[in-house]
Amino acid sequence: MFRSINSKFYAIAILMIISFSIGYVLLIYFLNQQSENFISSRDIAIIEKDVNKLNELFHQTRFWEKVIFAQSNPEAEMQYGIILKKARALLSDLNEKELNETTKLNLNQIVEQINQYEINFNQLIQLKTKKKLVNTRMETNYRSMTSIILISNDPNLLKPMFNLTHFLITYRFAITLHKFQALNLVIDSLDKTIKATKTLDVRMQGYLNSFKELLSEDYLIELDIIATQCH
Repeated sequence: MFRSINSKFYAIAILMIISFSIGYVLLIYFLNQQSENFISSRDIAIIEKDVNKLNELFHQTRFWEKVIFAQSNPEAEMQYGIILKKARALLSDLNEKELNETTKLNLNQIVEQINQYEINFNQLIQLKTKKKLVNTRMETNYRSMTSIILISNDPNLLKPMFNLTHFLITYRFAITLHKFQALNLVIDSLDKTIKATKTLDVRMQGYLNSFKELLSEDYLIELDIIATQCH
């Protein structure tokens, strides 16, 4: 996912395919209908207007898709749904017109692509929501560990905790397998130090174990996001 959820998450290539498909449908339509002389130029103009409107709606859908991921407008999901509904209605109207079989086939393919796009989009939204919850829990555990270590004032724990902070920031900046593995090594190092420190708050071990489990969950969600986006 380029490979950060913050920079690639909302890019869905299916919309571009849809846009190209619309132009293809229009081209096939004109070539066939001109040779068959089976509808008037007025009908062609109406259909061309509908196709142009579809293009406009798809661009609007892409805009609201980005707004939803940016979480910058509470009405974004509603606007997204309204525009997608309009696009479906327009496609349905086009399908009711007197079109040749090839054109109808292409229109049906566009409808299928929209359906798949919507499924993928909803999956991405669910994954991002889940990832946000996991990140919140990770942050809670991290803050608790930091607080305990600072209160203990144990110099043997300060360096491992600093390393954890550094590698966590690096991992968050761009999630990769290498950075995930490196962060796990740092966690294991801190774990050994904690076990060797008998006087440390007993809750520390629980926080660290929970943090490591959540890290694995976060990375698996990231892989699901990549797979969904590349579908």
